[in-house]
Amino acid sequence: MRVGRPLRRGFGIAGAVLALTAGAASAYRFYGASDDLLVPTAEEAQRWHETEWAPGRFLTWTMALDSGWTDEWTDTDGETHPGPFARIADARPLLTEALSVWARLESADIRWRLGGTALTRPGPDDGRNTIGVVLTPPGVLGWAAVWSGRAPGEDWEIFECDIALAPVVATALAEGNPNGAGTLLHELGHCLGLDHAPENAVWPGFFDRDSGVFGESPKMSYGWVLTDLLLPDDIVGASLLRPAADWPESVGSISGRVTLDGAPARFVAVRSARLGAGSEGDAAPGPGAFTDARGRFTIEGLAPGEYLLGAGSFTTGFAHLDLVEENPSADAAEGLSLEPVTVQAGERTTGAVLALSPGREGSDLVR
Repeated sequence: MRVGRPLRRGFGIAGAVLALTAGAASAYRFYGASDDLLVPTAEEAQRWHETEWAPGRFLTWTMALDSGWTDEWTDTDGETHPGPFARIADARPLLTEALSVWARLESADIRWRLGGTALTRPGPDDGRNTIGVVLTPPGVLGWAAVWSGRAPGEDWEIFECDIALAPVVATALAEGNPNGAGTLLHELGHCLGLDHAPENAVWPGFFDRDSGVFGESPKMSYGWVLTDLLLPDDIVGASLLRPAADWPESVGSISGRVTLDGAPARFVAVRSARLGAGSEGDAAPGPGAFTDARGRFTIEGLAPGEYLLGAGSFTTGFAHLDLVEENPSADAAEGLSLEPVTVQAGERTTGAVLALSPGREGSDLVR
């Protein structure tokens, strides 16, 4: 017992797959501390137990040696490839840099470092947070196993996380391909407590991907390219889970509801864009969130300013199987509110309403 009390243990596995779909928008999502929360707010999110990773302390990562950093590997076509790295030591600076990308966030208290190596495989609940290379199932780029525990009647807390990368991803990492670093950053996001973000159909006008407003899909979403950058959903989501000192007081939030043909829009994605915050005085992308079963949403971690909101159904159901089972609103046309919403530091702006109408076939939800 790590915390001096009986614990019920379990784990969740999340990862990145090769069957990717293009899209324009995403929204952060957390692992819930309670079993009955499908769309938890930051207050209801699962966090690391303080005995394992307390605020202000470092979390140490271990390189798993019983894995494929240097081993030859065979792809699904039967072709043999050399090991991703000539030496295991060659991978260390790349792993250190990936950890540093998250750790450099000024709004978040993320302190982690790469320690030594161990003869272990990523996955067992053994008290180590490991990163390794293993032969994953066809089409899977990697996974993160988040090990959680709780005492009876209490909330789930994270005790350990292990990451496995497919050899093709490790090879991309070695070659400087953004897909390699992007996949590793994605899995590290899971270890922070971030779940997947949705992909939506391209929103017209302001939210059009071609407008350059949103750029590439954030790390915790699925897109054609996993970049090696962190974007608003990543930054805000991580900061909400592990906030830096005084950061919560510097931001506000928006809550409201989304309707579809007059009824609650269930589990749709709501996005924000801050007016005047772009490089040329235009709008800049902000974070987003899902609605719950009653169509309600809360977007947290917003810098003070004026925001436009948009909403639409997600399509990558394989990343959100629990929401798919709850029959999300999948036939909504993407909608945009043209009335700006004002956010003030330390306050929640309430009463925002977006009214959607049916506009696409729900059958394009990938299950």
